[in-house]
Amino acid sequence: MKSLSLGLAPLFLFAGLAAAQQPSGDADRAVTTTSTTTAATTPSAPSTFAYTVRHDGREGQLIIGDQEVSFQADNSKHSMAWNYDSIKKLKTRHNDREVDLILHGGETQRFKLQKGEAFSDSARNMVTNRAQEAPRYQRP
Repeated sequence: MKSLSLGLAPLFLFAGLAAAQQPSGDADRAVTTTSTTTAATTPSAPSTFAYTVRHDGREGQLIIGDQEVSFQADNSKHSMAWNYDSIKKLKTRHNDREVDLILHGGETQRFKLQKGEAFSDSARNMVTNRAQEAPRYQRP
């Protein structure tokens, strides 16, 4: 199998060089190819959300990311992070200006958004979907 993959490597390299060295006689085709590639790689929604919050009397940032939800406190020793598999659900209150993370262990983490911000529907949907899709590890 190793010899097969080593034998195919020059073939793929040659195919890439041949494609890169095509004559550019048809400018419209080159523009179309480039714009198609660009459109395919542009994300339709942000994959990270950040909110200025207050949590347990501490100021910081609530970060909704691809892998986790985290609180980045101004003093780093108070920062925390939760993987989506530890989040049971997310609730918003008071016109989407308070966010409750309810964890599988029964603990609730409450965040109050500052600066008149409101928690977006996109961020709420992202947390809800990722928490539902996250694997659950059950004890034997």
